[in-house]
Amino acid sequence: MNRLQYLFHTLAAVAVLVAAPPVEAQEIRPEKWSLQDCLDYALENNITLQQSRIAAESVKVNRNTLEVSIAQSERGKQLLEAGSLSKADYAQLQAQVSSDKYQLVTSEATLQDYKLQLKQLLELDQDTEMELELPEITDENVLSLVPDKNTVFNAAIETRPEIESGRLNMEMSELNIGIAKAGALPSLNLSAGIGTNHTTGTDFTFTQQIRNGWNNSIGLTLSVPIFSNRQNRSSIEKARLQYRTSELDLKQAYKDLYKTIENYYLDAGNSMAQYLAAKEQLESATTSFELVSEQFGLGMKNTVELLTEKNNLLNAQQQLLQSKYMAVLSKTLLRFYAGEKLWL
Repeated sequence: MNRLQYLFHTLAAVAVLVAAPPVEAQEIRPEKWSLQDCLDYALENNITLQQSRIAAESVKVNRNTLEVSIAQSERGKQLLEAGSLSKADYAQLQAQVSSDKYQLVTSEATLQDYKLQLKQLLELDQDTEMELELPEITDENVLSLVPDKNTVFNAAIETRPEIESGRLNMEMSELNIGIAKAGALPSLNLSAGIGTNHTTGTDFTFTQQIRNGWNNSIGLTLSVPIFSNRQNRSSIEKARLQYRTSELDLKQAYKDLYKTIENYYLDAGNSMAQYLAAKEQLESATTSFELVSEQFGLGMKNTVELLTEKNNLLNAQQQLLQSKYMAVLSKTLLRFYAGEKLWL
């Protein structure tokens, strides 16, 4: 798996992880988490667009690489005809052209796949033509200030569904303890009734029967749980155990959330440092490749040396591309957890 494929898989994994809040949270507060669903859906769209952006840049890199390979192959043919290049070396140049064509076709297919995903997310007709006009990511975007992880965490614990779900579970567990304790307390029931006797076939009128047959009743019942004491005690212990379990689950949710945010924070810092190093490496690789290409044209370098420098240049381009988008993605995710508006 090359670096760009690794980056695509990383973005896809992130999209799956943030696609939806936990089921428990949706069941407890569906009216509140509908907003969170929208935020997560927006992030999924953002990641798909980032994948499309990477694929589009990958197509450009592979197209430029193919153009260089074709030019080198044509120059190699001239050297072959002049007797300055062997057939074996010329065959290597032709093989490189074929390999670069394959890489270009593969990258174009990947781009079309992400365009299709964007159409589905935007609910566009599949026959609709789509041309991506993506704004360029500058050094300012890549090297912008990384959000403070503690600030992001403090904001996230107020909005993340897994945290709110844990809090609600603790509240329910606390209520269950009170309900279980109530089962061990005596209960007092008050009842009352009112009625009259009425019969037909008598000499008394209806009014007289109501007045003479009127009766009232009142009752008071006291229930003291004695033989169910063990059952009530078990219910209380279970409720307390559930409370401790929900408390531990909430603490673990806090830890997991902080770990996730800290990982994105570290990824952002590392990717920014790698981006700066990759820029220097790309400049060196470009200069070296241009010199070797010129020497190859003069017959001073062989095919192996030329292809080695060409591969070094391609690797440098891929490293720059990977570090650039990983830095942008990590900071985007930090802003997402902080509850800020997503931007491309």
